[in-house]
Amino acid sequence: MTVFSLHHITILLSIGLLISSMSCSDRSGQVSSALAAADSLMMTQPQAAFDTLSGIDSTEVRKMSRRDRAFYTLLRTEAEYKCWLPVAEDTAISEAVRYYRRRGPEDRLARALTMQGAVISERGNAKGAMKAYKEAEPIVENGGDLEQLGLINTRIGELYKGSFINDSAAIARYRKALDCFEKAGLPERIMYTHSSIARMLILDSADKAISHLEKAMSMAEQSGNRSLTLSCLELYSHFYYSRQDYRGIISTTRRVLPAYMTGAQNSAEERMFNNLFYNTALAYCRMNLPDSARTSVGKMSTNSSIDSMMVYYACAEIARQEERWKDADRLSNKSRDINERIVAAAYDENIYSLEKELDYRRIASERDKAEERQKISILVSLLAVSFLGAAVLILYSRNKKLKAEGALLLASIRSYEHDAAAKASLTVKNEQTEPIMRDMVAMIGELNDSYFRYGSTGAFPEKIKAVIEKFFPKKDTPGRIYAICDNLYPGVLAGIRSTYPHLTENDIFLIALMACGLPTGAVCAIKRVSENAVNVHKSRVASKMKLDGPLSDFVSRTFVRHD
Repeated sequence: MTVFSLHHITILLSIGLLISSMSCSDRSGQVSSALAAADSLMMTQPQAAFDTLSGIDSTEVRKMSRRDRAFYTLLRTEAEYKCWLPVAEDTAISEAVRYYRRRGPEDRLARALTMQGAVISERGNAKGAMKAYKEAEPIVENGGDLEQLGLINTRIGELYKGSFINDSAAIARYRKALDCFEKAGLPERIMYTHSSIARMLILDSADKAISHLEKAMSMAEQSGNRSLTLSCLELYSHFYYSRQDYRGIISTTRRVLPAYMTGAQNSAEERMFNNLFYNTALAYCRMNLPDSARTSVGKMSTNSSIDSMMVYYACAEIARQEERWKDADRLSNKSRDINERIVAAAYDENIYSLEKELDYRRIASERDKAEERQKISILVSLLAVSFLGAAVLILYSRNKKLKAEGALLLASIRSYEHDAAAKASLTVKNEQTEPIMRDMVAMIGELNDSYFRYGSTGAFPEKIKAVIEKFFPKKDTPGRIYAICDNLYPGVLAGIRSTYPHLTENDIFLIALMACGLPTGAVCAIKRVSENAVNVHKSRVASKMKLDGPLSDFVSRTFVRHD
């Protein structure tokens, strides 16, 4: 009976464990589905994405794998930021950044860095935010995601805008963002960027700002976007103030009052209301209506030093209208002191110099990589020599003068063999180049050995072909040549493919061979064709590309090193 009971207990426990594991597996699948759903909603419906993520229980979050937890943290931070929720206290995003740095993928690393920059920026650390954005920028550029690239430019533009001393840098970034969004066909991003450019231009170049403002306003009204419509109305009040159209300011503020009565939906709207009532207070002062100006100031909040500066200045203007000169001077001094502190802090941050320093570091890193590529170019030269020798042997293998030609070739091979041995004795830091160097020396040695052993026999040509096939097999050679070409000239072949889409893969391969510095004889050996066939192919490619001169001139102009 006892045995029977234990047997049943074992079965029951096993079933329980099985059900538990199935339940865990099901929960894991549900979590993954929720994360995928939130990710798909993030760009277009951030509130829905936030609600989806909020539906994941905290106990489930603790049970997540490191990969899922990093993704959850990234999505949660993005959703909170897009929904205007405070993210300054979010430290988990740094953990997500560390995870994606180690494990990838790079597109999520870029997103995590972007959100890390937003979190740090909200803490008031512009330099830290700039570093995060600048680390993300080249990743996004290489990935080709126009929306993400536009967002990076927007975020850097916001840093410059917040510094109050780098308006031109902010405008340049916003224009880059606008170009990205227009190419990607993203109307919501486009209208917000028009608004940002208008805001930067409105105080100093109102005429240039108005076209951007009109586009943003039209798109906001068509889409029913409340926040952007309010932002555009605020900008119109600045525009009217620059034109001393005080009644235009008051009329604009009256249009905003219904939205003001329902309350600000986020901190950005609260800032817009403050700016509108500030302009309205100044307009009433200019119209000699201090009581109305005082009413407008009463609607302003003082949640930041900028708000306080505006309130003090508006009150100083009211005091002047009422000829309370001492109050006017006192309030004006307070406003000026706050303004000076804000500007001084901006100069202390000096994020423009920081960006240039970060760009310099990036260039220095690329220069180091270029030095490695230069070492590879030495190997390419050795390849050219070897291919040339092999090509000559193949082309003249059936010629009666084979022995004489071979003797001349042997002298050349010995000379280059000496050079190759000297090159191989150098310390090469790049681990990937060392095996290629060894292969080159070995190939030249086998060519030399084949000549001595088979140079006077009919087997010599076949032995040469075997050596070439060993080191550069026909099916693998294009990939190796493309790799070398891309290492030496990053992005150039891709640019040619894009500019001349009608070129065949064989045409591109010919161009790559020429770009590597290989002479016609070496090209013949690699392609296993005659010299006449290669020359005809070059002419046809030049004709396809509608070049004015020979293909070799185009290759010389296009593949220029910048080491």
